[in-house]
Amino acid sequence: NFSIYPIKILQFYVALITGIVTLKVTEKNSLAYQQRILFNTSTLITIGLFLESNNLLFVKQVSDYVRSVLYEGGLYALYVAGDRDLAIVGFDRPKFFTSEPSLAALGYFVFSTAFLVINTNYWRIWLILLFNILCFTFSGSPTLLLTFIVWGWLFSVKTKVNWLIVALVALCLLGFL
Repeated sequence: NFSIYPIKILQFYVALITGIVTLKVTEKNSLAYQQRILFNTSTLITIGLFLESNNLLFVKQVSDYVRSVLYEGGLYALYVAGDRDLAIVGFDRPKFFTSEPSLAALGYFVFSTAFLVINTNYWRIWLILLFNILCFTFSGSPTLLLTFIVWGWLFSVKTKVNWLIVALVALCLLGFL
């Protein structure tokens, strides 16, 4: 089907331009500014997953409407595996404006991990751990288990604590939820 190729080319150029703009923004702005953007985006995704998973403030309805406009009838299909979610995690996993739940979790993983890499604030490391636990609880996505490992490793690098111990403690804490 040749009608797909123009869209793929457009996606490629959008990704390329986004990468160049991101590079220029990071060169131009301070580390503190970059940390704020990444931390605030991680916070926004955490709050969004919470609101959508608990069906508060009409976030689920707005998210579903936006998803239907963006993804229905296009190259991306709407996520329709709610029955599978109920069987595996016991609830309909939130999508938070993405085409499927795993992409919301992947977005959180990318923003929170990037924040952890450039973070200089000790206390925000602990907030990101709390956000990881909350996002995993709200989304049920196994992708977020990787965030615990990255968090443990980066925490150990910054504090000289064995990262395997930290990651295992974080996962054990998660087991109590």
